Amino acid sequence: MMLEPKKVVTLGAEVTAEIFSRAIERAKKDRTFRRELTENPKAALVQIADEMNLNLQIPDEFTISVVQNTVKQRYLVLPLDGDLGGEAAHSEDF
Repeated sequence: MMLEPKKVVTLGAEVTAEIFSRAIERAKKDRTFRRELTENPKAALVQIADEMNLNLQIPDEFTISVVQNTVKQRYLVLPLDGDLGGEAAHSEDF
């Protein structure tokens, strides 16, 4: 039986939402993965994508930050300006 080649993807909006969602769910249940996600987010996200049979390409110059809410501090993440009707950064830009 031949395996289908993995689809090559970048961090476009649809792919990002699904991969990030799966990473968060895994991090809630798996302390080792949670540590990997905070210490090396690119590798952790590539691992999730691999499990989805996707070949995630994250350029070296692209930064991913993982933060965790605490008892005394919460984070609010704003969307890209383009998500509010301005010029959006397209997945081809990554």
